[in-house]
Amino acid sequence: MSYPMPAAPPQKNALALTSMILGIIGVVLSFVPVIGMVSWVLGPLAVIFGIIGIRKQIGKGQALAGLITGGIAIVVCIVWTVMTVVTVQQVDQDLQQYSSCIENAQTPDELAAC
Repeated sequence: MSYPMPAAPPQKNALALTSMILGIIGVVLSFVPVIGMVSWVLGPLAVIFGIIGIRKQIGKGQALAGLITGGIAIVVCIVWTVMTVVTVQQVDQDLQQYSSCIENAQTPDELAAC
C-alpha cells in the first residue's frame, strides 16, 4: 500500500511579511503626534525589508505593500517635522515681539495694547 507524499509546506518570505507589517504600523503611528517619531525607524526598515523581499520570487505583493507603506510613513514624518519646525519658529517670533512690546511699553495703555 502506497501513501501519497505530503505536499511541501508553502514557502514564505519573512522579509516581505515583516516589511508589510512594519509599513502598516509605521503609517498608522506616523499620524500620532508624539508617538509618530517611532515611524522614523519603522518607515526606513519597511522600505529596506521591502526592497530585499522583492528580490525573492515569493511574497512580492507583501514586499511591495511594505515598500509603499514604509515610504508613506517616511513622507508623513517629514511633513510633521516641517510643520513642527515652522510652528515653533512662528511661536518664537511671536513671543519675541510680545516681549519687546512689554519692555518698550511706558504707559499702562501701551502695556494693554500688547
